[in-house]
Order: sequence, then structure tokens, then C-alpha cells
Amino acid sequence: QYLAIVRPLKPRMSKVSAQVIIVIIWLASMTLGSPCLVYSTTITYNGKIRTACILVWPDGQPMVSTLDYAKLSAAMCIDLLSLF
Repeated sequence: QYLAIVRPLKPRMSKVSAQVIIVIIWLASMTLGSPCLVYSTTITYNGKIRTACILVWPDGQPMVSTLDYAKLSAAMCIDLLSLF
């Protein structure tokens, strides 16, 4: 707060470091999102009345699957690390 009051217009981060952080965030989000892209499929209920998109993990149903647990754990760790 002191620096914000004394030097309000002084940049805290360079443009290059901000761009590097943005690229890292995009790469991390694409990496965490890619399993959903690979293992998603659509199913149709009652003929063609309802269509749903579900995750079909190779080792079992979501919330029982080891891959699902690993993906959720990695996302949780990255979210918690972003707080620091």
C-alpha cells in the first residue's frame, strides 16, 4: 500500500514478464483441459430428443477414475499455488 501511494504510476512488472506469465497461464490451462477434449463424447437419450456430453475415462467412470482424480488434484494444486 505504501508503494501504491508514494509511486502510483511506477510499473510493477515489465511488459515482457507479463507476456511470459500470460503464455504460461495459457499453456497450463490448455494442458489441464486437453484430457477433457480427448475423452469427451456425446450420447443421445430417447432417440434424438436429448443429447448430453459426458467424459468417458479409459479406467472408469468420473469420480471413480484415477485419471479423473489426478486431473482434479493437479488443477487444485495449480489453483492453490496461484494464490502465492
